Amino acid sequence: MCELVSPSLKYRKTYLKALQEFHKEGLNMEIDYQSTLKNFNGLITYYQNFAKGINLPFGFVATTQYWLIDEKKYIGRIDIRPQLNVFLERIGGHISYQIRPSKRKMGYGKKQLGLALVKAKEMGLQELLITCKADNIGSQKIITYWEGEFIDAIERPDTAVREFRYRLDIEGALKNKPKVELGQIKKTKL
Repeated sequence: MCELVSPSLKYRKTYLKALQEFHKEGLNMEIDYQSTLKNFNGLITYYQNFAKGINLPFGFVATTQYWLIDEKKYIGRIDIRPQLNVFLERIGGHISYQIRPSKRKMGYGKKQLGLALVKAKEMGLQELLITCKADNIGSQKIITYWEGEFIDAIERPDTAVREFRYRLDIEGALKNKPKVELGQIKKTKL
């Protein structure tokens, strides 16, 4: 059964395998494998501090990261940002997520976002801005599955690929999906 958990040493081995998968795709290169291997506790502390807004790099906002776990294995991560800055209002939004390459196209992204909606609601959020690149069809399907409403497409400063922006009403998204579906993902009170 899938669940969202706070980053934990318990999932070190499968997190590191996933990191290698991401690196093969050129993703998450800012997380050095060897340093993480030697000091996994440091990575966990970094994520805990980021959630509290401690030692944030300039221009960043407090972000709570959760890991999607299935059968005691790291599947992906989702970041929730309760407050946005000017940059995130255009690119990034309240939520960003990744599924490790070997677990894509298996429904995990859809489950992960559904669970994150419950977490975001618990944080006091009612409406979310979620963005994705125009060529990321998988993310578009996940966002619209949870009733994300297309706002617009904007130019990105770093690539020719445009950024799609969606508005998502949490209460409406959770109300319109069968509770059984979320229950199959994880038993959560709505």
